[in-house]
Amino acid sequence: MVRLNVALLSTLAILWYLTPLKPFFAGLILGISASFYFTLTLSRRFRMMRLLLQHRSNRRIGTGFGFRVLLTGVLVIVIARFPEHFSILAFLLGLPVGAIMLAWLMWRDDSKNQSQVERSESDGRDTKG
Repeated sequence: MVRLNVALLSTLAILWYLTPLKPFFAGLILGISASFYFTLTLSRRFRMMRLLLQHRSNRRIGTGFGFRVLLTGVLVIVIARFPEHFSILAFLLGLPVGAIMLAWLMWRDDSKNQSQVERSESDGRDTKG
């Protein structure tokens, strides 16, 4: 996912440099960067929750929803302060990209696993061990 996002952001940075639509691409880059950061921190929190559950810890950990809302609000304020540099519409279009990318990658991995199970079942082998 990191490589895919770096490639996407690099392409957008090149488009930002080459086209006169600099505010649009700057807003898109900002939205996608925030979305990617949210996705990475959420996956880290889920890993920490899983470890805590495995060790039967009573410690509770949140998903960081409040921080994500706060950071989005701060970025919207920055965009409103500098509308000549960032497009709010492009920022809002870029925010769900991380979740869409994560859902697509999960679907792709699930379809790969499903096809491997179907192939092994057609061969007559048991995949569970």
